[in-house]
Amino acid sequence: MTASFGAGTVFGEMSFIGQGMGGSFAEAAEDCTLCVMGRADIERLLLAYPKVALRLVELLAARLAQAEERLETLAFKRAASRVAAALLSLADERGDIVGVSHQEIGEQVGAFRETTTRILNDFRARGWIDLHRLRIRIRDPEGLRRVTEE
Repeated sequence: MTASFGAGTVFGEMSFIGQGMGGSFAEAAEDCTLCVMGRADIERLLLAYPKVALRLVELLAARLAQAEERLETLAFKRAASRVAAALLSLADERGDIVGVSHQEIGEQVGAFRETTTRILNDFRARGWIDLHRLRIRIRDPEGLRRVTEE
């Protein structure tokens, strides 16, 4: 899993600026409506509505900041800190974390599934999370935040 997006989100914008996203795909976690636009459509939209262009630049800047933060986390933080940060980030987006496997969390934070499972079991033993099949409920976000700061 590269990212998880909520309602009203733009994605796939990197192809507009010439960046290939080979091998990437999107999967809807719930029913949704998509608006698919080609490069020519986007160019016309941006030229006709400069505020949309400004919003797209803001979106790209925010995504760049998130990517830089993820790289810093991957480079300098322990696996437990990375897993805790991923859980808190997903909880911000979804409330409860639904449909996320240990493997997907591991891929997101650069850890093996076995390592992720061990960390999640430790978090459960500490009372910070509840684990169910493809469902993780945050019980103590402050406990997880303390781990992210270590």
